[in-house]
This record gives sequence, structure tokens and C-alpha cells, in this order.
Amino acid sequence: PAVHATAVHITPNSDGRNILYYDTLDSTHELEAKDGFATDFGADWRTATILSNSGNDYYGLMYSDADSAYSEGRYYASGDQSMWYSTDGQYWLPQTSVPEGYYGKMAHNGSGTWVMVKPQYSNVAQWSTDHGTTWNTTNSGSTGLTQYQSWEGLAYGNGVFVATASTKSSSFQTVRYSTNGSNWTNASNLGDSYALNQVAWSEEQQLFMIVSGKSASSWYGNSSVWTSADGDTWTAQPALADSDQYGLIDVVYAEDKWVAVGYSGVILHSSNNGQFWETANFLQGNPDFADVDFSDVVHANGYFVAKSRGLKGASSSDGINWKPFTASASMNTEEMFSANGKIFTANSALRFSKGKVCWIEPEAA
Repeated sequence: PAVHATAVHITPNSDGRNILYYDTLDSTHELEAKDGFATDFGADWRTATILSNSGNDYYGLMYSDADSAYSEGRYYASGDQSMWYSTDGQYWLPQTSVPEGYYGKMAHNGSGTWVMVKPQYSNVAQWSTDHGTTWNTTNSGSTGLTQYQSWEGLAYGNGVFVATASTKSSSFQTVRYSTNGSNWTNASNLGDSYALNQVAWSEEQQLFMIVSGKSASSWYGNSSVWTSADGDTWTAQPALADSDQYGLIDVVYAEDKWVAVGYSGVILHSSNNGQFWETANFLQGNPDFADVDFSDVVHANGYFVAKSRGLKGASSSDGINWKPFTASASMNTEEMFSANGKIFTANSALRFSKGKVCWIEPEAA
């Protein structure tokens, strides 16, 4: 009998998904090609199992390698009632030494000093020098972090912790740095008049980056970007002019570029440390995301992931071309974090569900 060759081709469908078509003698068949990755960023989120999780809201995430205190690496999630830890990301136990009311974004210096910063109220800046066993607080006077400035950002690099606030104050700066989490110092040339969003550290570039801005509907919606090697002296990057109403919220460095996300579905990327930014390929093909604010962006296992506080998000293997997703797990995300190829979200309670930790592990096909 005659042998007929099969024609094979990959073409995007109307939803932007790449489809593998193969033609036979009588018909055309199709299979979905997942662009080299087997992960479904909508369906593959898992909800962690947390012992004694009685209505806790989660706000901060961190990972610490094995050290003199613990024989294995641990993930940590801070909540308004206590802190929990996990060695695998799925099963979590309480870290009972943390007082109630001590929670927030977390960072550590790799030598036992841990810092937590929360937006407001009491105990704004918390610190520990013994791997989180005992805690202290500093939130008053010229050396602390004031409780009315909404401290939203925290990062560690080059020997210093850097904290950023999204609320301006007539008396205190919106960016401060500390070597120990106890005594905080104003940055030399930034923070007296700017409301700031997140700060990130790039180990590869040996550089901090701060992004800022509100939504375009706000009178102060213009975006700005600053960089610093030491947390004290900052350089304003010139690429975002006064007319650029991007409103950036978070930023991450990976794959030789910075990727920043923010209000109204904006995603930008820069390969020269913020001196020039380009708009990612996303909103033009997904105009409904113009109503979605991306609050977090991380990188894991070759993938960038941007996420809103709710279920909407986007993923990209290069930071330039992005695809949307809607997460299947119910989430009210306060922070997203990545470590060891896994991505975690810390979530506060929704109306009919308590706070939770969710996670996903992007995996190559």
C-alpha cells in the first residue's frame, strides 16, 4: 500500500496558545504544545497543609539554607498569629517562639540575623539575631521605622537590609537601611518626597532596585526607578519620563534582565539596569488585563511569573513574551516568593476561607 507523509506544523490559535497540527490523508488533527514547559500556571497551584491553621493571615515568605541552627533548609511563612516553617513547601509546622503580632515581609543575612517589616500599626520593624528564636522590635525614634508609613518593601544585599514605604511622612524618609534590623538610617539622597513600592536585590548585578508609582488615575501616578549598590546612595534612572503612567509595584532580576510589573497589567523589561525599559508583549493581545494590577513578580526554573492579589496572572520564559492565566486555587495574595525552583504565595483570608500558603513548581517538559 502507498505510504503518505504526514505534514506537521505549529500555529498559534485564537487564544494565543501554540497548537501542534498534523495532517493525515483524511483530516487535520491538533495537539497543544506547551512551549517547552509542562506546567499549567492556572491549574497546578497547590494549597499547603498547615498544622493548627486557625484563621491565620499570611503576609511574608522566606527561605533559609541549612546552617548551625537547623540541619535542613527551611521555608518560612509569617502570619498575624505566628510563624510556620516547612522543609518541603507542602507540610508546615508552627515556629512557636514568634510572638503574636510579629509578622510581615522577611529577609535574612545568612548568618542568623532575621528581619521582618510590616506595613503599619505596632511592631513595624522586628529583628532576631538567633535564627528567629527570640525577637525584638524597633518602631520609634530616629533609629526605627515609624508605624504610619506603610512599609511595603524589604530586601537584603551587600551587608544591609533596605526597607521602603509607600506612604510619605514630613518627618521620616521612605527608604531606610540597616545592618542589623535594629538601627535604621535614612538613605542619603532618596526618600524625603517619594512614595515607594518594592525593593529588590540582584546578586548577579550587585545592585538594589526600587520601583514606584501609583495607578494612572492617581495624580501622582508617574513611575520612577532608582538603583543603589549600598542602600545609602541612590541613582534615579532616566528612562521613565513624567508622562509615563506605568505605576510600577514590583521588580525582579533574572535571565540577564530586570522585569517590573504594576498597575493596569503593565509589564516592562530592562537589560541595562533600568536605564531603558521596553514594554513586554502582553497587553496588546490581552486587553482585559488592563483592569488587573500585578502586585508581584518572581522567577523560578526558567520562568517569570507575575500575579495580582487575586487569581489573575501571567507567565513568560523570557520576560518579553507573556501568556495569561487564571489560578484554580482561591488566593488573596499578600506576597509572592521563589526559592529552589518553587513559587509560593502568602495569602490573607477571603470571605469564606482562611489564610493559606499556595505553591507551584514550574517544571520543564
